[in-house]
Amino acid sequence: MKSLLILLSLVLTASPTSADDKNKTTEVLVESEPDPYIQPLAPEDKLLALEEYTFKVHHHAFAHYRGTIQGIDVSHHQGNINWQAVALNPHARYAYIKATENVSLVDKRYYENIREARKAGVLVGSYHFYSPNAATTPQLLNLTRTMPDLSSQDLIPLIDVEIRGRMSLKAFRDNLRQFLIGVEKYYGVKPMIYTGLNFYNKYLQGAFEDYKYMIARYGDEVPDPEGNPKFIIWQYSERGSMPGIRSNVDLSTFVDNYTLKEILIKDNK
Repeated sequence: MKSLLILLSLVLTASPTSADDKNKTTEVLVESEPDPYIQPLAPEDKLLALEEYTFKVHHHAFAHYRGTIQGIDVSHHQGNINWQAVALNPHARYAYIKATENVSLVDKRYYENIREARKAGVLVGSYHFYSPNAATTPQLLNLTRTMPDLSSQDLIPLIDVEIRGRMSLKAFRDNLRQFLIGVEKYYGVKPMIYTGLNFYNKYLQGAFEDYKYMIARYGDEVPDPEGNPKFIIWQYSERGSMPGIRSNVDLSTFVDNYTLKEILIKDNK
């Protein structure tokens, strides 16, 4: 495990934790130590099977493609997942699994989901739900203590950004960038940003063009973000269903000519 001195060396601008954050109830890890992550990497054929895109959607003046490279994201809200069944579904070529939120919350099914998804051969990555009202360094510590390295991962980290916070736009952007830089310095790979279309246009557009994006817009209209972001994945539903998952699940797909190589750790080092 990398020394946490790396974290202390980062100069991070952070806003103080609010009273509301202090009063929130956080989840407690059932497991005191992470699993040993002894599962092998996903089979090579899953990495190479990049089919041609077949479903074309027109939005405004742009032509995007909803292809066969589709995936899901999950958390404890999906309950006990049958990953062997999920792995058979063509809409689950990859899965982003919630790891952490704020400064202390760890998703109570995180270790179980990572272990079982990899055992089934699903390509996995982890995401942190970013809180702009909490201090940046403790959030980074929460993530890195929960996921101390990338040995359990196939995909680059994902940072979920969908809350504006109680600060100026400049402070929000400065703090977020410092957090993203901290993630990149610790893991040695640039994370991807997840956000909604409206949130991107209002608060992120023009400030984080050097990052890849998963952008949410539910329905048949592909997101058409302002500016020039590297928009590679479209989350098109929050009410998907598939065998192996009892509740609704978020569905996403690559757009245009992007492929899994955009998010595989081995291709982004």
